[in-house]
This record gives sequence, structure tokens and C-alpha cells, in this order.
Amino acid sequence: MQYLAPFFYFFSNVAVLAPNTYTPSPPKTAVGYEFGQTFSYYQLVFLAIMVSMGITRCLMTIEKEDTPERRVRPKRHMTFCLVFGIGCAVVQLAMLFWFEPPSQIRYTISTLLEFLQVLVFTWFGMEYCMTCSVEYNWLIIPTIITCSLTYYGFKRIGRVEYYSLYLIWNMCIFSGLLELWLMWRNGVVNSFIYDISMDNIRNSDEDDDERRINCSKFDF
Repeated sequence: MQYLAPFFYFFSNVAVLAPNTYTPSPPKTAVGYEFGQTFSYYQLVFLAIMVSMGITRCLMTIEKEDTPERRVRPKRHMTFCLVFGIGCAVVQLAMLFWFEPPSQIRYTISTLLEFLQVLVFTWFGMEYCMTCSVEYNWLIIPTIITCSLTYYGFKRIGRVEYYSLYLIWNMCIFSGLLELWLMWRNGVVNSFIYDISMDNIRNSDEDDDERRINCSKFDF
């Protein structure tokens, strides 16, 4: 099974843009909450970087010629992104147990890691996301089960304010491990987006050739 984008890349972007700031005013309808959860202004900067740099990288990579060597570089770059992202997710989860929600230390470290993630994933990972994919298989099922059980365990021992962060960072870790395993076990293939782009380029070239032939006949 192929999908438009790697699960890890999608979950990582969601994690970076998820509410990560806590206020002393919990929601009135929430039970057991001591703090409220809200967004940070820094996340607008993250979103702007994703869009601007993402479009730039997309235009730089989407029309590269399809050769066997083409997939080597994005595979190597995505491996770096996966290892870096999984490491960041582990640190983020650990901080949820070390620090209270309003901790300025946790917020500062978390924001810095998210900023680095945005830069690394957008610059190095975009080429892979736009041009490559892995063939997902039955391993998705045990991955989902393991992630769900881990999340349930975190909910049992963690704070209610962190429930959404427990979920998203666990999804990043397990989807990243799955992507990393499939990438190096089975290799990578062209993504749907890249195949569509190549089809459009080939059709455009064929139309140009046909027009040149017609023009040459007319000149003759």
C-alpha cells in the first residue's frame, strides 16, 4: 500500500503545530485539568517556514529525472530525518514526565526541538516526501496496536493535560520506526505525486513533439 505522504512526516507536522503552551486557567468543562492548553505564537513561524521552504524544496525536486540513483539521496536524507525525529519525540515524551505543564524549561526545550524539526524535515525530508514512498504492509497493524497500548499506559500514569501530546509523540515514534524499517528492508519506490508529475512532463513533451512535427510538415 502506498500513501500520498509518509505517516511519520504527517504526524511530525501535527506534533509541531499542536498546542504546547499551558495557562493557569483550565477549561470549565474539563474534568481533572489544573492547566489550560493553548497555541504559541512561535507556531505561526513554524507554519510559515513549512509553507515557504516546503514550496521551494518541492519545486527543486519534483521534476528530477527518474533514475535508479535518484532515490539514493532522498532515502539517505529521510533516514537522517527519521532518526532525528524519533530522538526528538523520545525527549519530548521524557520531558512530559520530568516537568509540570507550566514549566518554562520544558517549553523552551520543546520549542527549540520543534524549530529544529521544522528546518530538518522541510529541507531534507521534503525531497523524499515529494518523490519517494515505501510499500506499507501488514506491519501497520502491530504498529497501531503497540502504539495504542503504549498510549494507554501513558494515560494511566501521566497527567491529563498531556494526553494529546502523549498520543501525537507516540504516533511519531512508532510511525517513524515503521518507516525506517520498511525503507531499509524493502527499499523505496516512486511516490504517487512524483509519478503524476512525470506523467504530466511526458505528456507535455509528447505534445511539444507533435507540434514540432506538424510545423515541419506545414513548412515543407
